[in-house]
Amino acid sequence: MARSAPSITLTQKVMSILEQFTRRRNAPQVMVKRAFIILEAAGTQNKNSVLAKQVGVDIKTVGLWRRRWAKESFRIDAAIEKELPEKKLEELIVELLSDEQRSGTPPDFTPEQVTQIIALACTPPKDCEVELSHWTTTALAKEAIKRNIVDSISPASVGRFLKRGRPKTPFK
Repeated sequence: MARSAPSITLTQKVMSILEQFTRRRNAPQVMVKRAFIILEAAGTQNKNSVLAKQVGVDIKTVGLWRRRWAKESFRIDAAIEKELPEKKLEELIVELLSDEQRSGTPPDFTPEQVTQIIALACTPPKDCEVELSHWTTTALAKEAIKRNIVDSISPASVGRFLKRGRPKTPFK
C-alpha cells in the first residue's frame, strides 16, 4: 500500500517569501529546488513522482522535503502568530530548507594532542636526544608515541598538522 504524501498548506506571506527566495540569484540552488518542492506541493497537491519530474530531483528527495516541511511547519505558524518581523520569518524558512546537522566522524586527535605535536616539532631534535639535524614527519610521529602524546599516529597526519600553520603565499 502506497503512503500518501503529506498535504502542505501555505499562508500568502510564506508563499511570497518562498517565491522571492526562488528568484534570488545568490541563493544556493539546492535550497531553491527545496523551495520549489514546497511551493508546488502546496499549490497542486501533485504526487511526489510528478513533482520530482517538474523540479528535476529524485522522488525520495520530494518525499523527504514534503515530510520535513509538514513536520516543522508548526514553527512557521507560531512565528506568524507571534507576528515576528518578516526578516525573522524568512530566516526560519531558510533554516527549514537547510540541511540538518550531521554528526560526522569524531576527530582522531584532540586539539591538545595536535598542539603538543606542533610544540615538539618546534623543539630541536638534539634537545630530545634524537640524532637528527631537523625533524622528519616519521621521527616526529615516533617521538610523539614515545612521549605518550598519542597511542599511534602516521607521519602523514603529523605532516597535515604542520602544514595547517604554513602561510598560504610565499614571503618576499
